[in-house]
Amino acid sequence: METIAEKVLVRAAGVDRVEPGVIVDAFPDLVMSHTATWRSVDVMRQLGADRLYDPSRIAIVLDHVAPTKTEKYAADQRTSRQFARDYGIKKFYDVDAGIARLVLMEEGMSDRAIWSWARIRIALFMEPLGRSDTTSATRRSLRFG
Repeated sequence: METIAEKVLVRAAGVDRVEPGVIVDAFPDLVMSHTATWRSVDVMRQLGADRLYDPSRIAIVLDHVAPTKTEKYAADQRTSRQFARDYGIKKFYDVDAGIARLVLMEEGMSDRAIWSWARIRIALFMEPLGRSDTTSATRRSLRFG
């Protein structure tokens, strides 16, 4: 009997089955990012990425710090807004939209697989930058066994 995590991964990876300890390349319907989007932007800049595979699969909701407490938070939010504009992300919800996961449900996206971009970002981008201990821990957490 498959767990819900296994069912989601099988569908997103386009494979017949998955098992504990196996890492799969999964392509979720929707990837949600939040206030920490700026971290992904910095990594993408370092890698020289100039486009996203499919901007329609990305939603950004700035919900953690509103109003901003410091100039740094304000700058991070500006970075996230500019990233959404520059990369064609239409599913962008600013600080007044509400709580991230609730916003997505209210917008009719609750039937899609929602993954935390922060975890995927670490798994995809951190190892090339020499942070393999973080990547290994994240990859272990992406496993479902």
